[in-house]
This record gives sequence, structure tokens and C-alpha cells, in this order.
Amino acid sequence: MKKISTTVSDETYEKIKKNRWKFSEMLEKGVHFSALDIEKNVKINEFIENYTRKIDNLSKKSFETEQTIYNLKTEIQSLKICLSKVENEIHTL
Repeated sequence: MKKISTTVSDETYEKIKKNRWKFSEMLEKGVHFSALDIEKNVKINEFIENYTRKIDNLSKKSFETEQTIYNLKTEIQSLKICLSKVENEIHTL
């Protein structure tokens, strides 16, 4: 296996170690990386991870909002039934 012959920040190096298999696979195929390529790759992966997380959070919030709306509609329906019963009681008096 070839080694990366460039200097990168400690933070970038740690991120590379986390995704070592990706870089190892590419290096074995003879792909060479510059420090800039690695920085860009890490930043792109971070961007994708951040937006994936944001989308997941929005999906969760959307589901929670839909659940809240459903619960409110159910509560409104129950209140309408109660109101109808009260109106019937009033009319029978």
C-alpha cells in the first residue's frame, strides 16, 4: 500500500483514519492525493453528513407536526361531539 506523501492537519488526518478504507482502496488503485484533494474530500463529506442530518431532523419534525395536527383534529372532533350533546340537552330542556 502506498502512503500519502503530503502533510495534512491533525483534524484532517483523524477524519482520514475514520474513512481509511476509502482512501486505502483508492491508493491501492494507484490514485495519488494532494493535501488539498484530501481537505476537499473531507469538507464535501462533512457537507453531505451535515445536510443528511438536517434532512433527517426536518423529516422527524415534519412527522411530529403531522402527528400534532392529527391529535388536534381528533380533539376538535371530540369537542364538536360534546358541543352537539350539550346543544341537544339544551333543546330538550
